[in-house]
Amino acid sequence: MKSFFLNILVVIGFFLVPENSFSQPIKPEKIEDTHIVSLLNNVREYRQFKSAGLTAGLFVISNPSGSALIPEGDEVTDNIYVAVSEYDEQPKQSLFCLKNVYAISKIQLEKAVKNTISISFSYIENKVKRKSTIKITIDDIVID
Repeated sequence: MKSFFLNILVVIGFFLVPENSFSQPIKPEKIEDTHIVSLLNNVREYRQFKSAGLTAGLFVISNPSGSALIPEGDEVTDNIYVAVSEYDEQPKQSLFCLKNVYAISKIQLEKAVKNTISISFSYIENKVKRKSTIKITIDDIVID
């Protein structure tokens, strides 16, 4: 009989414990790293692409005003950061950057197979609109 009451008390105790008793209190923290602050404040676009073995996050980050080097203009180029990760508890991860891309548009998935993701996009180079495809693996990016 004693163990019965003890079991009842344990069960009642579980219902009396608040749900968040095991979590940490939320505390805002001001980030002082100016590089991270600038990077996150200049994200123009984020897209995520997946294959059976990889995920690739594509971040389009604006460069400073005038970075397109157009006379009498303040147009900007973008850097495209590609963060690649395997699916795993301790995944292998990589980060790549395509620098100073002007007027990027039409970002789309072309193909996703086990360990490769192909993404195409349009941009302007020397006043000519171009289309490129990048093939992404965990170790490399190849531009077609």
